[in-house]
Amino acid sequence: MKALNFILLIFWLLLCSHSGENSLTLKTWNSHILRSSASTEDTLKVNEIVRRGLKFISTKDPDLAKVKQCIDSAYILSDKLKVEMPALLNLLSANYLYLTGDFRQSEEEALRGLESARNNGEFQIMARMMLFLGRYYLKTGFFKESDDYFSNSIELARKKDIKGIITRAYQGQADIYETVKDHKSFRKSLELMADAGFKEKDTIGVLTALYRLGTALSDTARLRDFHDADSLLRKVIIIGKLYGDSTFLSGASSNLGWNFYCEKMYDSSIVNYKKAIAYGSMSSRKMSLANPLGNLGTIYRDLKNTQAALSFYTKALDYATKDNDWYTLSWVYNDMCNMYLTEKDTSNAFKNYILYKKYNDQLIYSNNSAGLTEARIRYEADSHRKEVELL
Repeated sequence: MKALNFILLIFWLLLCSHSGENSLTLKTWNSHILRSSASTEDTLKVNEIVRRGLKFISTKDPDLAKVKQCIDSAYILSDKLKVEMPALLNLLSANYLYLTGDFRQSEEEALRGLESARNNGEFQIMARMMLFLGRYYLKTGFFKESDDYFSNSIELARKKDIKGIITRAYQGQADIYETVKDHKSFRKSLELMADAGFKEKDTIGVLTALYRLGTALSDTARLRDFHDADSLLRKVIIIGKLYGDSTFLSGASSNLGWNFYCEKMYDSSIVNYKKAIAYGSMSSRKMSLANPLGNLGTIYRDLKNTQAALSFYTKALDYATKDNDWYTLSWVYNDMCNMYLTEKDTSNAFKNYILYKKYNDQLIYSNNSAGLTEARIRYEADSHRKEVELL
């Protein structure tokens, strides 16, 4: 049995593998655009193309071919009009290079854009570039640098009254502290994120902070606090209802169910898991109901109601199979194995253990592959840094 561990972020940039797609029409990413007294109108024309590219890249599944076309077009137009390459184009280019796996050039592009924005007094772009660099250094394992950029973006946003930065920066810092297992700072960052979200009327930011903290307090051994988790997750449900977000409602209800289950308050747990399924069925976003269904199966297993347990387990496995959800397939088959062992049905226990082992091995392989990718990214970033220091 497991707590629901999905986190709704505001589409943070994901690492993708798109080899061979990161060469641009111009012979180099470096800016060779001549500085001139070009009209503001010319710069606006370039930025219009760049903003189109940023719109493409901010989607959940960005069309990188369209993003690349926008970057190419912006470079060509900048060259034609003899205008300075805008810092916004650096930001788009850095994001594109990041998504295509070219981390060296991504960092260089971002640093150039940050310097350009600083020189031209473009404070909003400066703050956005700092957020990007905070994310970049978190991904590449330079946690101090990541924390510094997030802190600097918060300071700049407060000083210049820039909206939409502070909640994202606190979320980035929460990710750092979660990675290094600094539970106290993790909790503090999410509390600050929620406060900032309330001040800026950023509903998604508030919901995300409260949901993450409530989930952590319901499921993390060193943070577990039944009453605080209950309070936070209920706030998510109240705000989620006002905002009309069924996905948050489903997730919060599911984790309330887990919170009650950990206290062996099975009736309350069942009520909340059934609410999670109802909200999840209403959600316009694609989400799996495998987790609450599987957990209901385990509750009925604990209550010695094997027939009800098997009914919920079967439904959970159907959803998990459709979604290629090896994590849920793994723990559900393991819980079923334990159920049959308790009943001394060794034949079915063995069958379910074999399936548990199959999906658990696939999950381990997937995690190891992701770990190797992360190690490669951090090695390349560290090697690049050392090369720069030798220059």
